[in-house]
Amino acid sequence: LEFGKREKQMGLTVYYQSTKPISEWIANTLKDLAKELCSTRSWASCEPVSFSANDDSGRVSGGSKMKLSAGSEEVGDAPLLDLLDVLCELSKKFKLDWELMLEDDDQPLGVISHGIAEPELLAAIQSITGLGEILGWADSEELYDIDELQGDDGFEDDVSSKESLSHSEPKIIKFRPS
Repeated sequence: LEFGKREKQMGLTVYYQSTKPISEWIANTLKDLAKELCSTRSWASCEPVSFSANDDSGRVSGGSKMKLSAGSEEVGDAPLLDLLDVLCELSKKFKLDWELMLEDDDQPLGVISHGIAEPELLAAIQSITGLGEILGWADSEELYDIDELQGDDGFEDDVSSKESLSHSEPKIIKFRPS
């Protein structure tokens, strides 16, 4: 066994599905164009657009997982907006509408129609991307250095003795073992 620092891997999958059936030939052409469009983008914190085989109804579907935690410096590079751009381009070229939803959610986030994402869908995707940025920021090791916060006794130093603090700053309540 090898022990070491494990990268935190919190993620969220966005699923997309055509709203109407398409032929297998069009589905294959669509998949080839999707690969081409994805090849020009960085997908460091999100899986690129990819499709599975057509389902029984003839609709094409796929999913992409976005990392929502630190462990990649690319957290916050708006990967889901790239995903939307690719799906919008495919919608426009193939006159095909997409329905997007989150994993384990029966309610769609929204629809891409005629190459344009609904405002509600765009807002939802921006919120999810923002969540990834917040989690990446909050999980960052740069936020705090525990050694700087603790004194020789292992507890927080007495803040009132710090000369750098002004008198207008709020006092910090300390909890010490009894």
